[in-house]
Amino acid sequence: MVLERSQELESKNETDLTVRALTTVSNGFAFSCRPGLVHFFEKISSHKYKKRNIYEITDKDFRKVQTDFISSVLHIAINKTETKLMATTRRSQLYDVKLWGPEMDIAGKVPFRHFGISFHTGPIGDLALCYWKPIFMTFGTLDRTVRIWNYLKHENEMTNNTKKMFTAYRYIPRVIARSINLNLNNIKNIVLSRSNLMMFVSAGTGTVASVKFPIEEPPEIILQKLHSSAVTQMELSLEDTTFISCSQYGAICIWDVTNAEDKTIVLDKNFTYFNEILISKTDLEEKLSSIRDLTQRTYELEMEHAYQLRHTETVYNEKVKDIQDTYTQAIEELKESLEILETNHTTELYNISSDVNIIKEKHEAEMLELEAKYNSELIQEYDKVLKLEETKIVLTKDYEDKLKVLKESKETIISDLKRVYESKLYNLNKMVEEARDDINKELKEHETIRDQIEDDNDREIETIKGEYEKMLKGARESNIRLKGETGVLKKKIISSQKETEIIQMEILYVTTDQNKLKQNIIALEKEISELKKEINERDLRIQDKEKRIYDLKRKDQEYERYKYVLNYRIKELKNQIEPRDKEIKEKKEQISEMELELDELQKVNLKLDDDLTGLRDKLNSIYKLLHVYKSKYNNSLMVIKRLKTDIYEISACVQDYKDLKDGTKKLYFKYITEKDFKKARLGDQECIFELQRQKNYLQDIVTSLEKELKVSKYVNYGEGMNYMEMNWSLMDEIYKIRKKLKFVQTRVQDMETLIFVKLNKTYSPRQVQKIIKSALEPPEDVQEKCHINMENALKKAILVKEEVDLLTKKVKNIQKAIFSEAAPLKKRKMRFEI
Repeated sequence: MVLERSQELESKNETDLTVRALTTVSNGFAFSCRPGLVHFFEKISSHKYKKRNIYEITDKDFRKVQTDFISSVLHIAINKTETKLMATTRRSQLYDVKLWGPEMDIAGKVPFRHFGISFHTGPIGDLALCYWKPIFMTFGTLDRTVRIWNYLKHENEMTNNTKKMFTAYRYIPRVIARSINLNLNNIKNIVLSRSNLMMFVSAGTGTVASVKFPIEEPPEIILQKLHSSAVTQMELSLEDTTFISCSQYGAICIWDVTNAEDKTIVLDKNFTYFNEILISKTDLEEKLSSIRDLTQRTYELEMEHAYQLRHTETVYNEKVKDIQDTYTQAIEELKESLEILETNHTTELYNISSDVNIIKEKHEAEMLELEAKYNSELIQEYDKVLKLEETKIVLTKDYEDKLKVLKESKETIISDLKRVYESKLYNLNKMVEEARDDINKELKEHETIRDQIEDDNDREIETIKGEYEKMLKGARESNIRLKGETGVLKKKIISSQKETEIIQMEILYVTTDQNKLKQNIIALEKEISELKKEINERDLRIQDKEKRIYDLKRKDQEYERYKYVLNYRIKELKNQIEPRDKEIKEKKEQISEMELELDELQKVNLKLDDDLTGLRDKLNSIYKLLHVYKSKYNNSLMVIKRLKTDIYEISACVQDYKDLKDGTKKLYFKYITEKDFKKARLGDQECIFELQRQKNYLQDIVTSLEKELKVSKYVNYGEGMNYMEMNWSLMDEIYKIRKKLKFVQTRVQDMETLIFVKLNKTYSPRQVQKIIKSALEPPEDVQEKCHINMENALKKAILVKEEVDLLTKKVKNIQKAIFSEAAPLKKRKMRFEI
């Protein structure tokens, strides 16, 4: 076996080359050599291995001890799936590492990981418990590590390596309250509970003793052994429910104190352990300063992002306008091309329908000609068939003569077969009889042998009895000889009994063989009867099959005749049909295409019918609205005429002040109701209230800005004024845009009522065309000017909608800009209400 070592030895000083552990894998093997190293060799071929990785334990000890002795690997193990390797050293710790993976192929040395919680190596020097948190601290004298443990979660929260020694100091009052003899050797640690009702004592053998309270003489002690070495330190928690003990070999045991309900201190219900961590003032100031810097940076980034958004929006708006212009031009061009295509399509359809009618007439004439030809050919073929039937009758006579000859030959063959099978049956019967005679002879021989064996056994038993009687007489005379002879006799009896048992077993075997032979004879007789039945059945089947073969041959001959005739006809018909089939296929394809086009045209007609019904409904609704508006207009004209007549009557009283005043009051109360008056009053009050609210809001803003300007010493005066001017200019722009928006919204509503369309929805160009056509089909009373006005109004409405969308976007962008630019002055969120 050749081992290719890819790496040389790490150092020449390392002389410890003893192999302490070795394990095998399906694809190689691993062994431990040198302190803290495990070598893994991978199998390349059946006689060749190559070093793949070196696994190293990287734990370091700070004390000057024999690290090589502690970190030497003692045991190695691999799991069933062969993916992980585990190792143990003289430390109280398990180590594991992955065997396979992409990292393992690259790395030469791979470090081991701790399997589970890392423990102390060596004795635990001291133990300290915290009353504010559920933690305790341990210090290892050998590994020089300080470890913090959580006794509620059972976890190691922190480990720290140090070069110093630690000791825990406790204040213990030096007052002898009572002396007790516990009858324990080497008492090293005593722990009392805070309630002074529980006491725990550690002896030198690793046992922990709990003393029962109240203390009696002699005191009752309950011993509990868990540690294998001496207990070094013990502690009780604040609430006296958990007990912690440490041993000399680095073991830590956390005990739950049970059956101590009345012996523990009662804590407050709101008592909770402390979770917060202390931090220095310098760290806090640094973090606060970093938070301020980051907030300022985020604000600057937001401002930059808003500016970039504005710039991109302006660019994109210009691009959208260009795209809309090109899109409208393309739509107009497409409309023109569609109209041209529709006209061409209608002409093509007309031409195709005329061609189809001509082709149908030609096809019908050709079909009639083909029918006449086929009828004449059928008559000729019928004459041929009659001739063939006459020849068939002659042939059937010949076949019948041949069949008679075949029957005679068949009968002779069957008689010969019967003779052969009968001879075979006779021989089999003879064999069976001979077997029976042999079996009977063997049975007689076995019976004679059995009788002889029984006689011999009886004789031997009688002789043995006589000998035993003689031996018994001699045994009475000498007890010593009797004992020896009885032993010999016992052995002889046992041997004779064994021989008798063997003979009985042989007799049983012989009887079983005889029974088996009898069963075989019965089975053979059954088989012979079954074979005879099968021979008879097969003879019947052969006769049936021969009849079927004869019938099938006759049918085959008839079918071959018909086949010859039909093949000749098929060839002639194929030669005639092939060119016409091609023409029929082409015409069928043309007809299918025409049918598809007709279906599409029908669908288009149906859609147009639906559109017509919808447009008629819209027309009816518009007529109704016109009727309503006309009635309202006539009513208003009537009211105006009445007003005129009433004013004319009052104008006569111009010189009389009182009559004129009374007449105007009557007119006012006649034509203006209380509801209209109240609405007007309410509108005025709302306007006044809104103006007052806006004035108060602006005054508050001015006062807050004045205060901030007085306080802010770090902000420049010029920058503040620039921001104020920008804000006011933006406010003016928003006010103007709002005015435009209101005006546009009123126009849009008017247009919607005129066209009977909701512009909030999105419409395709075809739908817009339909709406225009429906709007441009007025009654006979309306003049041609209405057509032009309605069309222009719809175009204007679409343009107005686009302008409204743009204005709303601008308003939103301006509001965002106001918020972002007003923030540095105010240093708080400010809402603009317009």
